[in-house]
Amino acid sequence: SNEGLDEISIFNKTKVYELNNKKIKSFIINPKSIIKKKYNFKSILGKDAEYNSKKIVEIFNGKHNAFLEIVALNAAAGLVISEKESNLKKAYYKTKSYLLSGNAIEKINQLIK
Repeated sequence: SNEGLDEISIFNKTKVYELNNKKIKSFIINPKSIIKKKYNFKSILGKDAEYNSKKIVEIFNGKHNAFLEIVALNAAAGLVISEKESNLKKAYYKTKSYLLSGNAIEKINQLIK
């Protein structure tokens, strides 16, 4: 991303390179065309292990914040790459909805048992 993130940014445009059938194509993902709310870059900065683990649990519990947004957008890209979805915006809303529902933490708890 333009901020130097190694993932798709929710703050600024991200240039993506795609390798398909031995051809490289590049395109820009503009989060402003997908995410309605504007977030500050500092809102996703990690701290110590305790803080970071709390934020991960909040994401899986469906707490709506910048952490959930960036996870939803990057998970959506994974759905598109794996051809489970063909449209990034649609995949983002699907992923975000799933995270907000609290189903993610339920699934994790099932896996732990």
